[in-house]
Amino acid sequence: MQSPVAYQFHFALRNISPRIWRRIELLAGHSLADLQRVIQISFGWSDEYQHRFCIRHHHLGVSRPGGLLLFGNPAEMTLAQFAFRENERFTYEYNLYDGWLLDVRFEGEHDVKTKNGYPRCIAGARLAPAEDSGGAEKFMERAVPESAPARQARHQVRQLRELANLLNDSAHDDVTLRTRTRAILNTRPKPDFDRRALNDVLGASFARPRRQPKEAVHGDSHPNDR
Repeated sequence: MQSPVAYQFHFALRNISPRIWRRIELLAGHSLADLQRVIQISFGWSDEYQHRFCIRHHHLGVSRPGGLLLFGNPAEMTLAQFAFRENERFTYEYNLYDGWLLDVRFEGEHDVKTKNGYPRCIAGARLAPAEDSGGAEKFMERAVPESAPARQARHQVRQLRELANLLNDSAHDDVTLRTRTRAILNTRPKPDFDRRALNDVLGASFARPRRQPKEAVHGDSHPNDR
C-alpha cells in the first residue's frame, strides 16, 4: 500500500512589497476546492467574491450567477491528479473587482508525518490586506506594512513607558518591582503573522483533533524562503 504524500505550496500576493506570503502543506488527496479554502483562511478572507485558478492555461473554479463561466468541479479534482512538477507555478485570482492575484508555486512532496495534521502552515510573513480594500496598488499607496525595525522601535518605546509608570508607583515593594520589571523587559513584539493561530483555524475548519497547547513560538518567517 502506497504511503500518504504531503504536497508543499508557496503562496505570495503579487505586486506587494514587502512580500505577504504563506507556505502550506496539504495532502495529495485534498481537492482543488480544499486548496482554495486553505488560501482563503490563510489570508483571512471570507470567500465572498468569485475566484479562479489558472493552471496550465486552464481557468478552474466555481461559476457564480452573474460572474465568470468556469468549467470543472474543483471539489472533485484532487491535487494528485494534476501531477505537479517541482517548482511548477500557477496563479489564483480572487475578487475580480480588486484583482488580488496570488503566485502559487508547488515546492515538492514528501511522506506524511503522522504527528502532523493537514493542511497546515509551516511558514509565512505579514498580515494580508482586507479582501475589499481596493487591490494591490491601493494597498501599497495607503497601507504599506510596517517594517520590522519600526515595529521593534515601537515595542521598545512601549516598554519604556510601562517601566516609567511602574517606577512612578510608590505602592510596590522591591520584590514586586523586580518581578514586574523583569516581566516587562522579557516581552517580545507581537508577530505580524501568527502561524500557530492560523493552524488552529485550519485544524478547526478541517476538523482534525486539537493539539495540546505549547509555549508560543515567535519569528515565523522561513529562513529559506526564496
